[in-house]
Amino acid sequence: MDNVTSAAAVVKIGLMGQVFVKPGFLADERALDEHYANFSARGHSYFAASLDADRSSARLAMSTLSSKSDVAVARVSHISFSPLSVNAFYDYALNAMFLPAALMRMPYVDEKASMAFNYAGLGAVVGHETMHAFDSQGRIRDGLGKRQDWWSPEALEKYVEKLECLRRAYGFNATETVADFASLPAVLGAYRLRSSLRERETLRRPTFLEFSGEQLFYLNYCFKFCSREQSREAAAPYPTDEERCNVPLKNLKEFADAFQCNKGGEPMNVADKCSFWDLALEQIRVDSADDSPLH
Repeated sequence: MDNVTSAAAVVKIGLMGQVFVKPGFLADERALDEHYANFSARGHSYFAASLDADRSSARLAMSTLSSKSDVAVARVSHISFSPLSVNAFYDYALNAMFLPAALMRMPYVDEKASMAFNYAGLGAVVGHETMHAFDSQGRIRDGLGKRQDWWSPEALEKYVEKLECLRRAYGFNATETVADFASLPAVLGAYRLRSSLRERETLRRPTFLEFSGEQLFYLNYCFKFCSREQSREAAAPYPTDEERCNVPLKNLKEFADAFQCNKGGEPMNVADKCSFWDLALEQIRVDSADDSPLH
């Protein structure tokens, strides 16, 4: 990105709303009453009540979208979602991410686990949802969720080139491939920065099974994708879980360095790598930083 587009991207991230664990209205009785104020089950059958619920939900959504932009962002806590859903999501029109309570457990996060484990788990989920703001749908909306062409022609040209490389790497293009691929370097950079700060404060300690902290990061990045073999059709709109693990890693030089895959052209160290952001990760190089639990 050039400086102007990059500055606009930073503003968009700064305006991004976040709702963690549960919808905000569930924690406040008054807010709960307000949320369902427009719902009136006038019908005497399940079908009629279901239609009333749909109408109420649509009215609430429209009131949010028709509000002033800053109010719309502030009201993301009124969006309804199930805390039991094991799936985070990003709303393009609100520029907001939602992370249900069901994600606040293994294999995404564990307060007794290492920093590497949690950054590669829940941190990667947060990174994934953040990067939806810059996928093919997110890039055409600004920080307030409004449709706006805020990319310079030069930045957009480079973006299209990046998408073409991803198409070759995955065999197809989708918003989910961008979110997976583009978020990994950013999450890794955040983990390295945090590791370097903790290293100054605490003594180094042995990591799990003698793996380095960064090796553990990559292991848990893929651990959450463990599943039975999937077909591309069954996984849609996502890549298969195997692709979600392997494709970003084999295109990341830092992964090859961590596991000493020194020979280019190996299955997990492809010679012609795709990249998305020009992040200077090597400037935050921490090979054996302290990786003690977060608490």
